[in-house]
Amino acid sequence: MMHTMVACPEPTLMALDDAIGKRLRNAPTLTLQTGGDPPQLKLVTGDGDTLQFTGRPTADTRYGGKGETQFLEVAAQTVSCSHPLMPAQQCLKVRERHYGAHGLAVGRPEEWQPLNQDIEGYTHQSVCAACCECIVTQSRTRHRTPRPARTCWIW
Repeated sequence: MMHTMVACPEPTLMALDDAIGKRLRNAPTLTLQTGGDPPQLKLVTGDGDTLQFTGRPTADTRYGGKGETQFLEVAAQTVSCSHPLMPAQQCLKVRERHYGAHGLAVGRPEEWQPLNQDIEGYTHQSVCAACCECIVTQSRTRHRTPRPARTCWIW
């Protein structure tokens, strides 16, 4: 097991990272239980501390194929959505950005538009909203029926 040696400016998180690092120094035991649905991964340290992880299907499995990578710039403030069933709904204001092979922005950003759906794994926070826009990398996939014979899991 390896962990980062980079210090975190937040003392509580740094103490947590240190505690986890100490527990993982002695070779932990890993057990994968695939008999149930979903699968379970159990990590037991030399001192008997246990971490249990539950698997969940990857986006490729849920949506039936590989997605297309997309970069969205999320504006600092949300905007009203025009949805007749949810008149008070707030949406993220996003625009697509494009980057070259070296990670540098290319071309002009697309026009801003409201996004009336969640971005998996992204939570809009007021800290971001107070100072700047955020760039989110996502995989955009059309909804298709998953192929159950090829189940992949993420942890």
